[in-house]
Amino acid sequence: MRALFVVPPWSFRDTHMAELQENVAGLTAPTGILYLAACAREAGHEVKVIDGAVCSLPQMLREIKSYDPEFLGISVVTMLWFHAKELIQQAKAQNPNLFILVGGPHPTALMEKSLQDCAELDAVVYGEGEQTIVELLERLEKRKSLADVKGIIFRDGKRIVKTPMRPLLQDLDSLPYPAFDLIDLHNYRPSIGHYRRLPSGELVMSRGCPMNCIFCSKISGRTIRTRNPIKVADELEFYIQKYGIKEVKFWTELFTYDKKNVIETCNEFKKRNFDITWSATARVDSIDKEMLLAMKRAGCWYLQFGIESGVQKNLNTLRKGTTLERVEKALKLTHSLGLKSFCTFILGIPGETYEEALQTIEFACKLNPFYAEFFPLTPLPGTDLYDNIGKYGKLIGDIDRLTMHHVSFVPYTMTKEQIEYLRTYAFKRFYSRPRYILSRIASLRSPQDIYISFKGLQALLEMIRSKPSESAQEDPEQKRDLLTDREIEQA
Repeated sequence: MRALFVVPPWSFRDTHMAELQENVAGLTAPTGILYLAACAREAGHEVKVIDGAVCSLPQMLREIKSYDPEFLGISVVTMLWFHAKELIQQAKAQNPNLFILVGGPHPTALMEKSLQDCAELDAVVYGEGEQTIVELLERLEKRKSLADVKGIIFRDGKRIVKTPMRPLLQDLDSLPYPAFDLIDLHNYRPSIGHYRRLPSGELVMSRGCPMNCIFCSKISGRTIRTRNPIKVADELEFYIQKYGIKEVKFWTELFTYDKKNVIETCNEFKKRNFDITWSATARVDSIDKEMLLAMKRAGCWYLQFGIESGVQKNLNTLRKGTTLERVEKALKLTHSLGLKSFCTFILGIPGETYEEALQTIEFACKLNPFYAEFFPLTPLPGTDLYDNIGKYGKLIGDIDRLTMHHVSFVPYTMTKEQIEYLRTYAFKRFYSRPRYILSRIASLRSPQDIYISFKGLQALLEMIRSKPSESAQEDPEQKRDLLTDREIEQA
C-alpha cells in the first residue's frame, strides 16, 4: 500500500515572535512521523515523507497528486490545525478515495471534535501510533473493518466510532530506527545556540513523564519507559556512520529520570569513543554530581531545565514539585562542572502579578544560564490548564494562536499587553547584562561560536528597537523598575 506521512505546511510566522524568526528560530526533523514511516515500511508498505516546514501547500499538493497515495497520515499540533484542515480538504478534493488520518498531540486531546471540525477527515489515531498504524494499514489494504484496531476514532457511515485505547508500547527498542533516509537532513538545524556542530540529529532515550504540571499534556503517559543503553549506543553509532552526525539532541521528556540508565548509556558512549556532542532535558531534582560528570565525559555539553518561575507560590500553582532553593543548587552544580544550561521561564501564570513576573526575570538573571527563554503560558488542549480555563484565567484568540510564542492565555491578575511587554523586556534584560555579554565573549572557541553569538546579537538588537504596545506604555505599573531602551543600549 502506498502511504504518505506529512507535517502540514507551516512557517516560523506561525510559531515565533517576529524578532526571533530570522536570527534565532531553528528546525528539527519530524521524528514522530519518521517513526511511523519506518514502522509502515518495515511492514511491507511503500512509504514517502513530506515535511511542511520545507514545503509549501501548493508544492505538497503537487507531490500528493504525483505520488498518488492510498493513505495520508498527518501529524498535527494545535497551532497547525487550521493548516492541516486546509491540506485535508484540498487533498480530498484531488482524490475523494484517499484515506486521511491525523495523529499527534492535538487530535489525541480533541478526538471526536477533530472529526467534527473537518468533514473530509476519515480517522484519528490517539496516543502512540506506531503499532496502530501497522494494523490500520493492514486492514485498509485488505479492505477489512477498522473496528478492532485499538487507539483510533473513525467514521462508519454517519457514525463516529471510537475503539479502546491502545496500551503504551513498553519495549521501545522493538521499534525500527526513524526513517531519516526519507528526508534531507541538510534542511534541519536546531535553534541558534542549541548546537555546536552540524549535522545534528535526534535520538529517543525514553518516553513518558511522571510529573503533573498544569501546562503539559501526557501523550506518552506518566510512566517512563527507558531504552537499553547498548541499543541507544547502537542507534547513535548507526547515525554517525550513515549520516555523519556530529551532534545529538535527545528527544525525550526527562533524560535524567533513571540515574543508573543514564550512567550506563554514557559509559557505553565513552567506551565506543564517539566523536559526538549532545544535549538533553533534565529536572533540577533528578541530577547529581556523579551523573553530570558521566554525561560530560560522554560528550554532553548542555542541559535544558524547565525552571518556569522565580516565585515559589507560582511554582506551586504550576505543580512543578520543586523549590527555588533546589533550582539554585542544581544550576550551581551544573555550571561548576563546566556544563552549560538552557533554562525556560513562563510569564502569565495563574495568580501571578506583574511584580512577580519581574521577580522571575531577575531570578533568571541571578541563575545566569547560558541561554534563557521566556514563554507566555499556553493552554494547549489535553492539559489541565485548557480543561479548566475558567478557573485559571481567559483564553484569547483563535486556536492557531496556541503557540508558546503568542499570548493566548491571560490570568485574572494581568493583561495581555503586560505579558507581551514583559516577554520583550525579559529578553532585553537578560541578554544585555554586562556579566552575560562578557561571559559569552570569554566562551568563544570557534567560528561557529562567533556565528551563533552574532545571530543572537541581531535578535537582541531587534528587540531593543521594538516598542511596547500603547496599552503597556499607558500602564504606570508597567513602567516601574524597568530599564529603558537607552539604559539597555548603554549596558
